[in-house]
Amino acid sequence: MREKTRQRPEKRSAPPAFKGFINYPLSPEEQKTLKGMGVDHERLWDTFASASESGWAVKFSHDFYNHCEQATLMMTDSGNVNAGWFLSGRGSTPMKAFRQALYIADVIDWSLADYGERNRTPKQEIDD
Repeated sequence: MREKTRQRPEKRSAPPAFKGFINYPLSPEEQKTLKGMGVDHERLWDTFASASESGWAVKFSHDFYNHCEQATLMMTDSGNVNAGWFLSGRGSTPMKAFRQALYIADVIDWSLADYGERNRTPKQEIDD
């Protein structure tokens, strides 16, 4: 009889309660700043790895409504002030979408922001 060699993964705690979506369209000034930053693929992949290790869930998908790529971030550590918020960045490539999501995460305080109409903005032209 074969011996079991596979170990069961550690049980994870339940994900944080969902607080809402953050669809933060960038202002023209913010778009200009982000576009001027360029895309450093090596730095973005390093950031992706450290974000994943720090408890961020990072997912990539295609946004059919806006006809672009989308990167979403969600903090899975319930003790973090940003836990439960679902933030998205969009771009013409997955890396540019990830870069935008990181920029938004760095620019705004998710817990204090009043998203109002900015959070319900319809289609946004992607110019990254």
